[in-house]
Amino acid sequence: MTGKRLFGPGRVLLVCVLGMGFIGCSDSLKEVCRSSPTDGRIHVAALCGDSAGFGVGYGGAVQYTKDGGKTWIAGTNRSMCQFSLHALDDRTCFAAGNGSDVIMTGNGGETWTRLSDIPAGCAKGVSFITNDEGWVWTKSALYSTRNNGQTWQTVTLPADIQMIESAFLQSTGNGYLCGLDGYIYRTRDGGRTWERTVQFRDTQDKTFKAVLAGEVQGTAIRLSGERGLVAVIGLKEGKSAIRILRTTDGGETWSEPKYYNLDLPCLTLTISPDLHLAVFNNDSTVSMFALK
Repeated sequence: MTGKRLFGPGRVLLVCVLGMGFIGCSDSLKEVCRSSPTDGRIHVAALCGDSAGFGVGYGGAVQYTKDGGKTWIAGTNRSMCQFSLHALDDRTCFAAGNGSDVIMTGNGGETWTRLSDIPAGCAKGVSFITNDEGWVWTKSALYSTRNNGQTWQTVTLPADIQMIESAFLQSTGNGYLCGLDGYIYRTRDGGRTWERTVQFRDTQDKTFKAVLAGEVQGTAIRLSGERGLVAVIGLKEGKSAIRILRTTDGGETWSEPKYYNLDLPCLTLTISPDLHLAVFNNDSTVSMFALK
């Protein structure tokens, strides 16, 4: 496969619409909300909609919020450590992590239930399109389900993929992978074939040190209709930053990448259903960003 460049069209913190400076352009990334700190055991957290939010982490710790992150409440869960989450809406969220565990909540995070374990490995990420249908991936394998995790099938990976950084299931049979090689791969037939598209990060750019190859997610990709984002957190010339590409045609083409400075070191990254970027900071707060 050959690459193509397709460029085209607790303590409460009070934070109100802060502008994050962009390195070299007038576009802005607006911080629309920052939560109070979550429990210190939380590995990844995100807000969803106007008031809901979810956090998962060490030893199966789970938390939720109903007031936009002003307060976090401990939920009920029995699993091993969780390293990733994917919110479908303000009530439904999936998470995955150690011990091949996959869990979900349907009541806003109050209680979580175990799905069947994926066949092998520590889960790095999760993406569902309905309660029944979704993907879970490790660093080196991708699994799919169409029956709410009762059974899992192994999805064939692109030949060039050595490690998965992130993935997104957009619709039945249609999804994306972000590889450690820096490329976005797309399938339209459930993984039987893959197309390598654009670079979501420049592997030759020595000025940007991305959060890669870890147990948690430093890269995220998500689409909503024709619009979508792929983003990577890291250090740009030694300062915390995020690199973003956009699509407005359902992933057929992607914009040129842009870097935005952030004011706190970032640990993990997810994207909400409304395409807000959820950055989990090193002080255990969640910053939600909107790209303007």
